[in-house]
Amino acid sequence: MRVLAVRQTLQALVTARSGRRSLSAAVDVLHAASMLPVIIVAPGRAGRFAVIQIATAVVLATLEVAADRR
Repeated sequence: MRVLAVRQTLQALVTARSGRRSLSAAVDVLHAASMLPVIIVAPGRAGRFAVIQIATAVVLATLEVAADRR
């Protein structure tokens, strides 16, 4: 989970600096896709964590794209 926190922090810094939320949305979509194998390979606690990560990434990507269009 520490790796995830580092990635999210770096993503926020890059997004803030570049001002391009679409780039951040793309990273979130890639993150969601990378969690799909975890659901298949590691059911149970890791699988539930992956489902939460996918849902969070999809919501964030959607909000970032909507904010970028404003």
